[in-house]
Amino acid sequence: MGQIYKIENVKNGKFYIGSSINYKKRFRNHIYNMRRGTHHNIHMQRTYDKYGSECFVLSLIEETDDLFGRERYWIDRLQPDYNIGGVCGGDNYSKHPDKELLKIKLTEQLLSAPRPKPRYKEANGNWRGGTTFCGCGNKKAHNAKFCGDCRDRCGENNPFYGQNHTEETKKKLSNYRTGKYSGNQERKVYADGVIYKSVAECARAYDFTTGAIIYRIKKEKFDFHYIE
Repeated sequence: MGQIYKIENVKNGKFYIGSSINYKKRFRNHIYNMRRGTHHNIHMQRTYDKYGSECFVLSLIEETDDLFGRERYWIDRLQPDYNIGGVCGGDNYSKHPDKELLKIKLTEQLLSAPRPKPRYKEANGNWRGGTTFCGCGNKKAHNAKFCGDCRDRCGENNPFYGQNHTEETKKKLSNYRTGKYSGNQERKVYADGVIYKSVAECARAYDFTTGAIIYRIKKEKFDFHYIE
């Protein structure tokens, strides 16, 4: 539960509407920032500089769980003099009475601020040699001799060197290379009243990918299924 509160200037009746989950603590923060000369609201800051904190009186308007909505409601209804930025702080720059002077000061601060020196290669503590390029033009890790395209895979350099495929694997590879193989070649597919000898044949008939056909087989909403 939060609160909608009002801070009123008893000297002239002007006031500020705010919201907080602890309005008394929030009021003390307002006074603290004005005492330091850093309050975000220039009107309240100038009032404090002229009259001190004794001119401000805190009062509770209501308790609510909708802080943003109710704060907007009370600001729209009461039209407080000090809420120059609208709800929840808002834009305190465009409505600042010394906007042009503030713009000059901000520009001077940005121009006079020290700029960090660029840290390239060895000057950067996280640099680890960077990315280099292979002779074929592809990127590769800095400690690699070759990229994947020009690596020698002949003879003993082939990770499959000395091993042999089974006859079944050889047959599948042969069919795959001629465009006849599918992982589900031996399983017939029923699709919308038509029987296909494989997923691949069904995919070609529908101009789909095999993955799209398998997806439809798994989903009950499609009239697709395997025929054992």
